[in-house]
Amino acid sequence: MSYEGMTEDTAALLAHLGIQNADVIGWSDGGQLALRLAFTHPELVRRVVASGVGLGATTPQMQLAIRALSAEQWSVQVRDEYTRVSPDGPQYWPVFFDKIRTMWAKPSWGISEPELGKIKAAVLIVAGDRDFTRVEETTRIFRMIPTARLAILPGTDHFTFQKRPVWLNPIILDFLDEN
Repeated sequence: MSYEGMTEDTAALLAHLGIQNADVIGWSDGGQLALRLAFTHPELVRRVVASGVGLGATTPQMQLAIRALSAEQWSVQVRDEYTRVSPDGPQYWPVFFDKIRTMWAKPSWGISEPELGKIKAAVLIVAGDRDFTRVEETTRIFRMIPTARLAILPGTDHFTFQKRPVWLNPIILDFLDEN
């Protein structure tokens, strides 16, 4: 499991469906994929909204903290949602989680700062002011993308779409409606 592999799977699906100039909205890992898709397959992407994205486990301390995470620490809601959509069943959750943890523990989460600078699509970077990724890192990502805009939602954590739709939906719709 890797951001690169998931991005290529997404590009292949869009190509198979004949979709070009897609507006791609992603949250967390989905936001990472949206940014990577805009860099690697610019012909497929018109606009990107990415919320809750970061550069990766860039310090040894962050890598150790991620490696220390366990499948049991995740909420029942997350595990239930996995069970609902998994073809492998609930018993596969620890294996799946181990793959995600390994992916998250890498120093880079799929796209580098120089790659961010080459994104041509219009981009809206969204984050909560209490997200996992610090506002400083989010701002750094925003500044790396020449076409980017930034929306920091006050009093909000990683779950921007879920917790602040009344604030965020008009911002996203306005961004997507621009020529």
